[in-house]
Amino acid sequence: MAPPTVAEQYVDLLARAGARRVHGVVGDSLDPVADAVRRHDGLEWAQVRHEETTAIAAGAHGIRVEKATQVREALREAFAHDGPALVDTATDPDTPAIPPKSTTAQVTGSALSAGRTVLTGGVGRVIDLARANLRTIPRP
Repeated sequence: MAPPTVAEQYVDLLARAGARRVHGVVGDSLDPVADAVRRHDGLEWAQVRHEETTAIAAGAHGIRVEKATQVREALREAFAHDGPALVDTATDPDTPAIPPKSTTAQVTGSALSAGRTVLTGGVGRVIDLARANLRTIPRP
């Protein structure tokens, strides 16, 4: 029998802590956790569409931010709330992955991330990101 994965260990910890249901948005890095929850006898997976919905379903106050001008007020609201709160910020998927002025460490990290994505079957995602980055380059 193979040793438990990190996701399985995490799910076991949640169950031991008394969790009965795990709310989440499936995608990429969360997939192994969702699978581990589904295989666990004592837990139920509750699929939701947005992180804000997850916060509300779990009893927290959820705030969604779609514009940069809303961030300050959303944070004030979250900190003023008497209880748990989640601020869900929507980001532009076409924002360049590498900032205009990058350090060697940032470029290396971005290259490693792209390589991992390709090796795990995400070639199309890397191509889409490259196209998005090309659209942001100023042209003469």
